[in-house]
Amino acid sequence: MRQIETSPEKIKAFVASLHANGKKPCERFGMSWDALSELEKKVPELTCKTLHNGSQTA
Repeated sequence: MRQIETSPEKIKAFVASLHANGKKPCERFGMSWDALSELEKKVPELTCKTLHNGSQTA
């Protein structure tokens, strides 16, 4: 995994940009929350990875 250094100000600006103009972050990427939830149900590997011992981590 790549490690990136940033500042709290840059993080706040990024999060604010995701919510700009009253949009939700998922809408920025052209999907609704319901569509993302359905995708996660169909392909859980997108948000959960399975480790070699069978446990999962997000």
